[in-house]
Amino acid sequence: DAIARDAEERARAALELRAVAERIEKKHERAALAAEAVAGAVRADVAIAAAMAKQAAEARAEAQAATLQAETHAAETKEVHAAVDAAALAVQATAADARGSADSGI
Repeated sequence: DAIARDAEERARAALELRAVAERIEKKHERAALAAEAVAGAVRADVAIAAAMAKQAAEARAEAQAATLQAETHAAETKEVHAAVDAAALAVQATAADARGSADSGI
């Protein structure tokens, strides 16, 4: 009789241990799923950050190209202004020569 009770207690303890093991296994499965979800979110964040970095690099390149174009335009504008100034000086010199000639009767 004692042997039967002992066997029953051991069987009950084994069932309880099995139930505990199943609960632990389910908790581990849920934790693994949560970890996979977090890893997926991190991968998505990394992909977004990479796309943003690419866009920033493209915007920086466009800004550099625009700056170069503006500098080129400024240099060309300076050249045009210099040419206009030189032409104005030439006209003034020609006018002065013409006045001088007219004054001297030539």
